[in-house]
Amino acid sequence: MRPIEAELRSVLGRKQPPKEFAERVLARAGRRSDAIAGRRLPAGWLGRNTILRWAAVAALACLLVLGFAEYHQRRQGERAKARVILALRIASSQLNGTLEDVVQMNTPRPKGQSRERSLERKEPLL
Repeated sequence: MRPIEAELRSVLGRKQPPKEFAERVLARAGRRSDAIAGRRLPAGWLGRNTILRWAAVAALACLLVLGFAEYHQRRQGERAKARVILALRIASSQLNGTLEDVVQMNTPRPKGQSRERSLERKEPLL
């Protein structure tokens, strides 16, 4: 074992506390708990005045209600936006199909081919 390790073991080794150590700790803890129990909470601007306390509670309740209303309104707007986008996609799909039909009707065909309108769409409506 190296000398530094032996020195560290002796310095950091386990030692027995003095006999009165436990009594001192318990006495100090008892004094501290008595002092804490005797203290009152600090009286801030809300602690002294009940009207201010209730006003603060009412203001907080109003903020919560207004926040929930704003959240609900935003959610409704997002749902409406999604519905409008879906409606535009459906309309676009149908217009594209109609445009294809018009283009097919206006393109010259060789004799013998009919210009029947195709009932099948390439893209589904939904």
